[in-house]
Amino acid sequence: MKPAENINNLIKKLNLKASTELDQKVHNEISKILAESEKTKSAPSKLNTWRIIMTNKITKLAAAAVIIIAVVFGITVLDKSVTPAYAIEQTISAISSMRYVHTRYFDASHEDVTKECWIEMDDTGQLKNVRINWAEWITGEQIVVWNKDKTEMWNPKRNRLSVFNDKIYTARILQMANKANPRLYVERLHERQSKGEVKIEVEEPSNKSEPIVVTSTGLGENINRYVLFVDQATKLVTHLEWYQSEDDVYKYQGVTEFFDYNVPIDAKMFTLYDEIPTDAQIDDAKTHDIGLEQGDLTDKEMAVKVVQEFIESLIAKDYTRVGLICGGIPPGKVEKGWGRFNVVRLVSIGEPVPSSKVNKVYPKTVNVSCTFEFEKDGRIIQKLHYFYVGTVIGNRQNWTIYGEGRDTKSQEEFDRRTKKEEVKK
Repeated sequence: MKPAENINNLIKKLNLKASTELDQKVHNEISKILAESEKTKSAPSKLNTWRIIMTNKITKLAAAAVIIIAVVFGITVLDKSVTPAYAIEQTISAISSMRYVHTRYFDASHEDVTKECWIEMDDTGQLKNVRINWAEWITGEQIVVWNKDKTEMWNPKRNRLSVFNDKIYTARILQMANKANPRLYVERLHERQSKGEVKIEVEEPSNKSEPIVVTSTGLGENINRYVLFVDQATKLVTHLEWYQSEDDVYKYQGVTEFFDYNVPIDAKMFTLYDEIPTDAQIDDAKTHDIGLEQGDLTDKEMAVKVVQEFIESLIAKDYTRVGLICGGIPPGKVEKGWGRFNVVRLVSIGEPVPSSKVNKVYPKTVNVSCTFEFEKDGRIIQKLHYFYVGTVIGNRQNWTIYGEGRDTKSQEEFDRRTKKEEVKK
């Protein structure tokens, strides 16, 4: 039913003493005004329509009647679009008292969960406890728990729990946790909007079961795009997608999903001692000296030295020293893993380069390539290998090998070149 018909029908239901001619004039005037307003659907035009009605002598009576009906029966007279539109402040208000949140991040390059995060904050909104479960493809399903006093890091592949208090690592954990904190992101978005650093577009569906879509596009140097999906009932962010601008095209990078707002998290989630196997190795960085001391060497020189001494220790079959260089791995495990390579000679060590992947978990880590020879079935074989080398968490004066990497393209080229040299021989 049209607005004019609504109002006319409501007036007819009133038992007002007015002539048929007056009644018809009132209806005609209101219909005429509403018909004009339909041509321009902006909020100001609706306000002007109401002002015109109130200044028209004939329609004043009808307006008063409609107001009476609205008051008595709770009827909305103006169009529903005058309801306040969504603004980011509504989400800030809704999220201001948040103490707990559970998040999951999916990277564009993988279908499985890249990292899952549980966050607890204090009354002031500061981080109190953080737990991050990493995907296997990043750190081998490593789990990290942080609080203000210490960090626990569980490495299931090494069956090892490391306990330490490290400022550099703490800063990295807080950085990652803050990226998963919807409260901080929304507040930052509001701040950037007020400074004119981003362009905000809001789509608010009429279907209340569908989320409000808030698109934030950076202006100036940071032109990345973030898309927030906001629940219409709670005004809380349900998930956040982000896109990177490449050649004027926004390419999808990943999505963070948000769950369990203000649902208390069991305190057992923020300690790993009850989760690890009974035979797990527990290392406290305060008492366990691992890695090699840097001394006066530069970072690059030290990274090369670590790899060099690692290979030389393998050649000497000194598995105790190999385990020390590799972060404290027991000699038996080293021999089981590396003992099958009868390493006979170090050929070369490449230039250390930053490792963006490993730096997500191990700050100040570099990727070092290495070529060595080993003997197998009476033949000498060359192998190209990569090591992640960095400072020891909890003791930044020492350096260690955190893991092994692989550059498929470089390895294939290396294998082709090696086969050609063997044919020549």
